Amino acid sequence: MEIALKELLGGYNKANIDISSYASGIDDAVERARKMDTKPQGRWPQNPGTHVYKVIEAINALRTSG
Repeated sequence: MEIALKELLGGYNKANIDISSYASGIDDAVERARKMDTKPQGRWPQNPGTHVYKVIEAINALRTSG
């Protein structure tokens, strides 16, 4: 995975991640994660998956409401 990231981004250091390289793709990542979540109301995510996209959505909601 690191090799692929280095090739795609022109460099990658897991100890010092440059978040600006990923910022433009956050909305797309959230949308893909939401579509993969077959039971979004469930307590635990289905495999594979996480509910991290819900955290991002909550943060975005706070940013736009304040």
